[in-house]
Amino acid sequence: MESLRRLPRPVLEPRRRELGPDCANDQQRAFFDSHAGELLYSGAFGAGKTRILVEKALALGRRYPGVPIGIFRKVRASLAATTQVTFLQASRPGELVRRNRTEGWHELANGSRFWLLGLDADPATGVPSKVGSLDLAFAFVDEAVELDEGDWMMLLGRLRYPDVPWRQIAAATNPSRPDHWLKQRFSPPTDERAYFSAATAANRFLPQDYVERMQGLTGIYRERYVMGGWVALSGGLFDPAHIKREPVPIHHDKGGIVPWLRRIVVAIDPAVTSQAGSDETGIVVAGVDHDGMAHVLADLSGRMTPEQWARRAIDAYHHHRADRIVAEVNNGGDLVERNLRVVEPGVPYRSMTASRGKLVRAEPIASLYALGRVSHAEPFHELEAQMVGYDGTGNSPDRMDALVWALSELMLSKGWGSVTGSAGGVV
Repeated sequence: MESLRRLPRPVLEPRRRELGPDCANDQQRAFFDSHAGELLYSGAFGAGKTRILVEKALALGRRYPGVPIGIFRKVRASLAATTQVTFLQASRPGELVRRNRTEGWHELANGSRFWLLGLDADPATGVPSKVGSLDLAFAFVDEAVELDEGDWMMLLGRLRYPDVPWRQIAAATNPSRPDHWLKQRFSPPTDERAYFSAATAANRFLPQDYVERMQGLTGIYRERYVMGGWVALSGGLFDPAHIKREPVPIHHDKGGIVPWLRRIVVAIDPAVTSQAGSDETGIVVAGVDHDGMAHVLADLSGRMTPEQWARRAIDAYHHHRADRIVAEVNNGGDLVERNLRVVEPGVPYRSMTASRGKLVRAEPIASLYALGRVSHAEPFHELEAQMVGYDGTGNSPDRMDALVWALSELMLSKGWGSVTGSAGGVV
């Protein structure tokens, strides 16, 4: 089974559909089998939380024809960008025979219906009006730490569909602080409130190099994001509660559906060397929309030779229809521009030089996150681990640095104190 780590995704995904939860770790299996009235599975990055949540929802829909099942996140937009994608990937080809986009449900041929909804409050009533009208057999909640206890109690009150032998609310989540109401509700676990947890390394699907990188985290960040512990974070500049995920606005043009963004940049934080123990080269793509909201589109970072990262950055420039490539030149000097020009002489480029330390440089970007002006198009686990885990010591946060350069270029006025820049190439 260990060889599954090496399978490419186009091969792996059909195999996962075939094997389903049999491919999961022991904690996922226990979560899948449990009939407890309330059920929680928390875990580290990559522990397979959302996957087993939707696998169980689909299995119950197949087992009990005609049942109504709810799958929820706190915010509807976040569910569409994350949980719903995993739900569709986990479903068997052709088994979802009907869909109502307006009402937000999918249906199996046996009549079982899955409502995929957010718990966004109706402005008039202050409660999620659509959820309040449902009678459910089973309710599933992704990223349950986003909910308050009132949301949980409301969903418990929806479990009144009569034609099933048992009912359940089941949740998956990243851990939070130890005094969070959700952790307290499941402490200690009981027969009616079952709790399971897993570490990153327990997921046999994860690539080995990803597991090894995550194992490199230390202290409380390793405890929460690698081991899955409920610990309070301190020292990191970015608050994990401020990292939100939302779909990128789109529009149609002659080339198809494209992001509706006013400006897009590719940012590079180059490593000095490309040896096995070297730092990674950070490459992050981000854009700003017409309302001034920033969107992180891609994290393409990795350990690469100068030619490899130059080609990857230029490929990203074309793929995302970016306006410019920006890069830190403190270490590489003119080498960064020369590498890019070898690959594509006319690529728009701007060099950026840091005159302050990493934490000071990142503070205005952390403030943008706190104000809700930045969102991530998808989960970027390694980038986000650096954001919340870096306290000014240890290894260089290359992905976070590239993020800071990208958002500084997009969101902060030119001439801001900690960045100086010079443009090169076509602008």
